[in-house]
Amino acid sequence: MAICRNYDQDRLVNAYEQGLEVNRLASSLAAIAGEMGDINARLDDEDVEKKERIALAFRLGELAYQRNDVQRAYEDARSRARNL
Repeated sequence: MAICRNYDQDRLVNAYEQGLEVNRLASSLAAIAGEMGDINARLDDEDVEKKERIALAFRLGELAYQRNDVQRAYEDARSRARNL
């Protein structure tokens, strides 16, 4: 039977929480990329009316800003997780 020596539950919980945060941010990035892809596909459709194109382009800009913020948070979380 193996015995864990110097077990530090606080460090384990912290590492687990850091991993959850990295995973949550990666999922957010994937969702943003998916929505951006859907919008770009819709913009490629020649039947989309001008008013809808404007709304889609605006949403695409919002997502670009959101993606940058989430990407920065993701990189920070990964860096913190590597340094545990």
